[in-house]
Amino acid sequence: MVAPAAFSYRPEIDGLRAVAVVAVILYHAGYSLFSGGFVGVDVFFVISGYLICSLILKDLDRGTFSFLEFWERRARRIFPALFAMVLGTVLIGLVLLFPGDIQRLGSSMAGVATFLSNIVFSRQTGYFDAVSEFKPLIHTWSLSVEEQFYLVFPVLIFLLWKLGARKASAVFAGLLIASLAAAELTVRASPDVAFFYPHTRAWELLSGVLAAIFLHRAPANWSASTREIGSMAGFALVFGSIFWLDSTTPFPSLYAVPPVLGTVMIVLFARDGGIVRSALAWKPMVAIGLASYSAYLWHQPVFAYARHLYIADPLGIMMPIAIVISAALAYLSWRFIEAPFRDRSRFSQKQIFAGSLGALAVTFIIGVGLYFSDGLEGRFSPEVRELIAKKAYSRGLTGKCVISEREPDILRAKIAACYERGNTIYLIGDSHARSISQAVGKLADSNNMKLIVLWESGCMPVQTVGRTRQSETCTDLKAQTRQLTHDFPAPVILSSRWRGFIQGNPFNNREGGQEFGRSMPMVADGELVNNPVERVETALRDWSKDVPLVIVDMIPEAGWLVKHAMARRRQMGIGPDDPLTTSYDAYLDANRDIITMFDRLEQNEAISVVRTAPMVCSEQSGRCLNERNGEALYIDDHHPDWAFSQDIAAGVFEQLHGRKLVAAPDKNDR
Repeated sequence: MVAPAAFSYRPEIDGLRAVAVVAVILYHAGYSLFSGGFVGVDVFFVISGYLICSLILKDLDRGTFSFLEFWERRARRIFPALFAMVLGTVLIGLVLLFPGDIQRLGSSMAGVATFLSNIVFSRQTGYFDAVSEFKPLIHTWSLSVEEQFYLVFPVLIFLLWKLGARKASAVFAGLLIASLAAAELTVRASPDVAFFYPHTRAWELLSGVLAAIFLHRAPANWSASTREIGSMAGFALVFGSIFWLDSTTPFPSLYAVPPVLGTVMIVLFARDGGIVRSALAWKPMVAIGLASYSAYLWHQPVFAYARHLYIADPLGIMMPIAIVISAALAYLSWRFIEAPFRDRSRFSQKQIFAGSLGALAVTFIIGVGLYFSDGLEGRFSPEVRELIAKKAYSRGLTGKCVISEREPDILRAKIAACYERGNTIYLIGDSHARSISQAVGKLADSNNMKLIVLWESGCMPVQTVGRTRQSETCTDLKAQTRQLTHDFPAPVILSSRWRGFIQGNPFNNREGGQEFGRSMPMVADGELVNNPVERVETALRDWSKDVPLVIVDMIPEAGWLVKHAMARRRQMGIGPDDPLTTSYDAYLDANRDIITMFDRLEQNEAISVVRTAPMVCSEQSGRCLNERNGEALYIDDHHPDWAFSQDIAAGVFEQLHGRKLVAAPDKNDR
């Protein structure tokens, strides 16, 4: 039997950590070159699996393994720097954040304290959604996944190792395959569950575990050329993923295999010399890697608060400054928090456990307190409090004819129950349709019309095309909508964020209001669409052969969170007499192809278009209102709020009346 290989420090692993953390930071900073920088987290997972398993196996072979000592090492490594970051984040948040954000910060803190922040964030917006850029603790989801792994894995390997390395490896390989299969099956039906949950991430950690077992059983005596080729191929897979993948990639799934496999190959092949090892073991790389945990901890709150603080960044200097601040905080955290607490001569096991449990309890209590505190709104002036207290109106109409079912027979039955020939209209679309549904429903009631609402967030109401990360519920709805409106014919109102789907890129108002999203190009049958305008136009013309269409055109986007921007302006003494506006030219330039498409569509007798820009934009001033008489016209940066929705609904019914499809709307109901 070959003796187990000794486990020793590998500087190239710290260099690989440096690659991972820099990729994550530049991705979160919004630099498009690093469109797949989020895979840095996957690299961290593999490294964690490898290192943790290697350390446990060393102790098991010596007969010195202790669960308490294992969890003590993890507590020393994770908690001091984590709690320092959370403390700094909450102190700054109490000064900077508005009440709703304070409440969300509180729930995030409770998630951190219970090792469940990945579950907390999975039930909010998705990781790739623009609003996530404003959440200072969203990055702690990955720490929760690792913490959940640390609770289960030591027990599992302690039991399995008694059966022998071969059988233990077989079990872990089986779990890896099951986890990867779960990720692949879940990512399209429930992308947020796939991204955040441990059962779809375990295979990445287990990849590192299997690498550790392989190297532990015997030294890998590969030739120099084999090591060189293997490590360089792994390096290429990791770097290729950083530059090739993007937020449109279904992830984690089989697309996550290249960065994970690449990391495993570096772990296996780069430990005994070669170009890759030399590059990764370069002292500056190792130095960054040593502080990578603190850098990961601090970059997200710094970035999030920069985005909260600055309404606009016309010079593009916000993120470079934020990166420098993050680097400085990372060094201070590593030098004065991480290193001292990992020194056993300074802090005993008892002190570490007592301090960790106390800090967890305090974090949880403060988090719950903030969540139930109404966001400490007393910190703000009455004017700002009044503005931020005005919740977005109920964004969705409710009732039996707002149909969320997607199972074909149930959906058909519910439409049949709501449908009345000659006295029904449909409202179909994405979250924009939901935003105007209450106002449209009010006018439908005043005209004694039945309104059937079919909406799905992030789901353009055109059957043949869609965005890359399209949910199965969206696919199911679009597959049925055309046939249902054919079988139960009635005028169809369509509302969607057309530009976002057709162009797939975030909006920039050219005055510093840059939407913090990622490009999401249009696809059809899994392939990128080269002529998206033509494809959408053709689909709409085809649909109009069955039923008349009233299309709400592309609503002018703001580029910033309007209510936040208004509140910041009020804090600076800028009142409603100087309303928040954006450039009309920026809207026209961003939507030129879309506007031209609607011009052509409007020549079809069965299609009419509701023009929304004239409702808020002025050609004379060249500006588009974001607020009117002190009232926000937007819920966020592009969804219409109540006042704007009423204007849009009135425009819809004017079109319906002009084509004699329904009676004229009652002006008293506007």
